[in-house]
Amino acid sequence: MSTDRAFLAIDLIQRTEQAVDSVVRIMEDTGVTFTIGDIVQKIERELPDGYAASVVDAVTLRELITDMVDSMVSGEAYDKN
Repeated sequence: MSTDRAFLAIDLIQRTEQAVDSVVRIMEDTGVTFTIGDIVQKIERELPDGYAASVVDAVTLRELITDMVDSMVSGEAYDKN
């Protein structure tokens, strides 16, 4: 994995975890539910302009973020199996 891709992966995982944690707290405090798409939009809004433009090829950044959010929300990202 190139340095740029490794940085992107680590950075997106951190951003995604923070967004999921934030949304979970809001859901617990208010009872309002959110979709995976809502969380993805939150992450996208907070990305700097041109984020990862030179790193992401065939898979769009949105698809990558969506997969990460889905994996974290479902618990799959934390499965030890």
